[in-house]
Amino acid sequence: CTLDGRDLVASAGGDRTVRIWNPHPLEPLYALTGHATDIDQLAFGRLEDGRVVLASASGDGTIHVWDPRTGQPVTTLRGPAGRVTVLVFGQVGQHTALVSGTDQRELHLWHPSSGNLVETVPVDDVPLAVGFGEGEQQELFVLTEKGVAAL
Repeated sequence: CTLDGRDLVASAGGDRTVRIWNPHPLEPLYALTGHATDIDQLAFGRLEDGRVVLASASGDGTIHVWDPRTGQPVTTLRGPAGRVTVLVFGQVGQHTALVSGTDQRELHLWHPSSGNLVETVPVDDVPLAVGFGEGEQQELFVLTEKGVAAL
């Protein structure tokens, strides 16, 4: 992610900590804590107000949204059970959306600024990747082991 003209990199894993790094030269900027289990997914995105945020998801059923400028939490999304297998930001109309997919064969559409769960969509298998279509249709594509589907 590029923020205020500088590159940032995020990492996470088994120690339940998200780290934000300056890659040039490699040095840690922030260590973000709050998850109760291993962190499985990270995604950078931009909210409606222009702020860049970082989302982190773990098996504890939470998605934390962070401000990578300050290392402070923005909100915590608490949703349906299941390990998050995919996490991605995209635009739906004029709004920023965050989509999480779980091993429960569901996609969850979130409004990351408010923390509200907007919709839950069942899918035919565990989601492996999600992408937003462009144009007026605003399709959401999901990849599972069974193939690609447009929602």
